Amino acid sequence: MSVDFDFTDLLVNTLTVQRFTEVVSANGGVTKTWANVDGLTGVMCSRQGVGGNKDLFGAERQIDVSHTFYVNQILDVRNGDRLVDENGGLFLVQAFADQGGVDDVFAIYALRIYQ
Repeated sequence: MSVDFDFTDLLVNTLTVQRFTEVVSANGGVTKTWANVDGLTGVMCSRQGVGGNKDLFGAERQIDVSHTFYVNQILDVRNGDRLVDENGGLFLVQAFADQGGVDDVFAIYALRIYQ
């Protein structure tokens, strides 16, 4: 018996990528705030809680990770960006990687933050 499987069937969550940005107020003052990255709101994803440390890139670097977000496109994310999930949960991007050899799967490794 053959089972057809499509990765997109697992994309049941959403995320929005935010970046810490300088904003100039009407009186010329500069403040820093989180702003949505253009085109990266409501991105379909699969969120998986992982907890603990993760060795990345052949153990060249170890990071604290609480969740991995999987998407089916390469996103313009940077370390230090913030992810907001569909429930308003906040996550700090620690690392990201194209899952080489796996068609159209991009992983974002993030740490849950509380504010």
